[in-house]
Amino acid sequence: YGSWAVCFTYATFFAIKGLAAAGRTYQNSSPIRKACNFLLSKQLSTGGWGEDYICCQVEEYIDSGRPHAVNTAWAMLGLLYAGQVELDPAPLYRAAKELINMQLDTGEFPQQEIVGNFNSSLFFNYTNYRNLFPIWALGEFRRRLLAKKAKEG
Repeated sequence: YGSWAVCFTYATFFAIKGLAAAGRTYQNSSPIRKACNFLLSKQLSTGGWGEDYICCQVEEYIDSGRPHAVNTAWAMLGLLYAGQVELDPAPLYRAAKELINMQLDTGEFPQQEIVGNFNSSLFFNYTNYRNLFPIWALGEFRRRLLAKKAKEG
C-alpha cells in the first residue's frame, strides 16, 4: 500500500525497483516473488491493469474493471525490473499490446481516472503520468527484449 499515488500498483512498482537496485532478484527475493504474483493476479483479461483510486481510502485493492494506461505501465515496469522478460514475457506482451492500442493518433495516451493522491484524501491527476509512464514501460520492454535476444544470439 502506498499513499502518494493510486496506490498498490504504484507502491509495488517502486518496491520492486528499489529491491532490484539493491541486488535482489526474482530468484533470491521472496518479496519480489510475492510482488510479481500480486501484480500478475491483478492483470485484466485485456492485458492491462486498472486500479480504482478509492483503494487509497479503503486500503485494499479495488479493480476498476477496465484498463488504465498509467496502472498498466506501473505494473509492466514492476514486472520488468523483477525480470519477468526472462521468466515469462507473455503477460508483458499482452500489456504492451493494451498500451499500444490505447495510444491516440497524437502519440499521447488518454486522460483517464485519477492517478494521484495525497494522504489518502486529496485526489488529482498528474497529467504527464499518462504519457511518461506508458512510453517508459514500452521502451523498457523493448530494451529488455532486445537484450534477451542478443544474449540468446
